[in-house]
Amino acid sequence: MESAEHAWIGDQIELEFESDVVPAKGLPLYTGAGPLTYGQCIALGGDFYGVVGAPISTSRNPVAAFTAAFKALTSSWKETLKILEIMAEEIVAVERALEAGREPSLAYAALGDSLSARWNRLTGGGSAISDFFPPGRYLSLAAENWDHFTNYAIVAYRAGHAVAMREARDARASAGVDPAARRARLAQAYAMNAFADHFLTDLFSAGHLRAPRKELYDQVTTPFPGYSGTLGSLLVRCMHDEDCYHGLKVHNAVGDSWTVYGDKRLLDSVSGANRDMAVRAVQASADDVWKAYMGGPDLYRALEFIPDLARVGDVTSKENFSPLFRLQDGVVARRKNVADRQDYSWTKDWWGWSTYALLEGTHAWEHAKCYSFSTGQFLGWLGAGYNSYVSVETDEKNAHGVRWVFKDGDLYLRKETEGIDRDLGEGHDGYADWGLGGGYYEPVLYNEDLTISLKSAPERKLYLVGDNQVRWSDKGKPAPASLLRLDLPLHAPSMSC
Repeated sequence: MESAEHAWIGDQIELEFESDVVPAKGLPLYTGAGPLTYGQCIALGGDFYGVVGAPISTSRNPVAAFTAAFKALTSSWKETLKILEIMAEEIVAVERALEAGREPSLAYAALGDSLSARWNRLTGGGSAISDFFPPGRYLSLAAENWDHFTNYAIVAYRAGHAVAMREARDARASAGVDPAARRARLAQAYAMNAFADHFLTDLFSAGHLRAPRKELYDQVTTPFPGYSGTLGSLLVRCMHDEDCYHGLKVHNAVGDSWTVYGDKRLLDSVSGANRDMAVRAVQASADDVWKAYMGGPDLYRALEFIPDLARVGDVTSKENFSPLFRLQDGVVARRKNVADRQDYSWTKDWWGWSTYALLEGTHAWEHAKCYSFSTGQFLGWLGAGYNSYVSVETDEKNAHGVRWVFKDGDLYLRKETEGIDRDLGEGHDGYADWGLGGGYYEPVLYNEDLTISLKSAPERKLYLVGDNQVRWSDKGKPAPASLLRLDLPLHAPSMSC
């Protein structure tokens, strides 16, 4: 999950004190260095502050490891302020996208890795050769960040939540101190809990629910030139990105079911149910701290709302597409056909470099989802019909892989075709066509509202005709009601989780 997304969740809750209940957004909490809001503490925890070489979940004493990680937040207030200044640019980009009616994931695509490059330099990394090498603390933490994945995230969260509840009880025990001092110490307990909630909120990102992060780190240890982690870390990121983009159907312990998407998509229109559940979990987490302050027992009610990890990892039901990697008898197995998400067979006989080469050759092709511009209804996947005309297919098995291609400063939409390139263009009678180099293809524009236009005539956009045919709207005429929105982000890799 991205920094702005973590912070947004924390801004939605309320914090209880002896005299009042206060919205967390804008409320300063004492951290030992300077005041931070609940949302800022969530965003900073784990990604920016921690102990390199000492992940919480696999330490001998997770509670002590969490305490040390939280203490790192007090190391340099000046650095923290600079990190937040850069983070503010991300937040502004997301807010502007929302105000303009655009999906925030497009804002992230435009940002690319520019913020990560600056964060790496700010935390001691970078060189004259590269912003990303050598890794600073930011990328060094990312290289061993299994605390943010699967059951490891639960262990890290439980450890931090326990520390926060203990701090809250100690705050109440100092009853002889004036109320203002008790309030300040309770605020620090909330700050500790927010740090722990980073690991909790990562469990509302699809890419963190079933990817064998630690196991791939251990199994594929080959260094990757110019990358802060190993080849295993890079491979798990491929699975992370696949799950994040396509989403996973999930269920929780209290009977809720919804679809989780991933990093950069929390605030997209498809993620409303997931946003609500994440906020519900974080509110329950903070409420546990208040109950501990009031003398109650340790509670972990937030874990009732997270996705059931065993169920989302169960491949026998085929409720979700096939995972790229999964554990089999303690060994990481790879999907046999890395390009086919409906292939429910895996092999333990695979090699890291050859798998990476396969992913480089196939992972770039995506099945693009088509939505109605006017209603938001999902219509199907982009495909190819008779005589290479563009179609919308209701069965994903009939979809064609597509990807964005930049050439001579222009943007093209290319269809996966063996041996020859076919790019989107205009065929006969205004129908959209997958053209060859000799004609029927041309540069396009991917608009902020997710519609697609011809670069030569931006007012002409793709729309649906009948059941599944696709045409370009007529020049000089009002756009038809059946305009298409295409969900195919301009991908940019993420350094954070």
